Amino acid sequence: MAGENIKVKKAHAVTVDAADIEKVLGTGDGDAARVFLAALLSDGGIDAESAAEKLDIRVERASRAIALLQSEMPSYQEKATPGGDDDLDAPSISDIAKARGGDGTFRALCDALEGALSRTMRKNELFGLFEIYRRGGLPPEVLMLIIKYQSIRRGRDISIREIEKQAALFRSSGVETYDDAEKLVASQEKVRKSTFDIMRRLRIDGRMPSSTEEKYIKEFIDMGFSADAVEMAYDRTVINVGALKWGYMRKILINWHEKGLHTPDEISKGDGGGRSASREKADNRMKVSEKFGESELREIEKSKEYIRRKRGEG
Repeated sequence: MAGENIKVKKAHAVTVDAADIEKVLGTGDGDAARVFLAALLSDGGIDAESAAEKLDIRVERASRAIALLQSEMPSYQEKATPGGDDDLDAPSISDIAKARGGDGTFRALCDALEGALSRTMRKNELFGLFEIYRRGGLPPEVLMLIIKYQSIRRGRDISIREIEKQAALFRSSGVETYDDAEKLVASQEKVRKSTFDIMRRLRIDGRMPSSTEEKYIKEFIDMGFSADAVEMAYDRTVINVGALKWGYMRKILINWHEKGLHTPDEISKGDGGGRSASREKADNRMKVSEKFGESELREIEKSKEYIRRKRGEG
């Protein structure tokens, strides 16, 4: 309403040194900025576990963010650990340099990721990889497989965030050995190929699916629909509403799923013959348009209108 504004209680005001803000921005990392703000709201101190819970992110991400802040702001160590020395378990840049120089396994992971990126890792990527290696709970050969798989999928666009997500998925899926990881990757690859097959059937080419599109397509695959069946739903969607509408197409597929219709043959036989009146009209229009040009079609329409008027006079 006019004349009203939002007031912040003075007791909750926080003063931040401009130089500290510059350093936080210098990390180039969104998680680091959020953890820094969370630390301010916690009277200047927060550990990785508390930050993860407060921000609804994984502990590895929170720990990496804290390590980045500490590398840019040495004083952050004292701010973040007012109660003692063991609140945080975040590495320093010297810890990581030492690990890369003396730990052959971690060095191999670094070399693999930099090979995929075709450049030297940025600081946030180095910290992220070290946290995945140190806290990930996965064998090194599995981490190497994740990097290779993400490299194949993303090319130079491979990101440390995607590697973190993949590592978390492997852990939640119970992956303990390289064989387990290979099976999961094979399953993911099957879904990925089905996804791109469906994208082509939906006339979407030359780009990756958006996160929302990916969720829709995964749901269609999980319901048991092939690319052919999804294409039938797409065809009906376009005929009825004139364009691809994901929500509308989803309703069609859910309706078929509830009827136990999943293959093109089942859909054709079980969903009213698979042909609606609108579909029949559309097919007829298509057949006519294939035989005649625009001028001929206009003449046909004029002839139809003339016949209709004559019938009305009679």
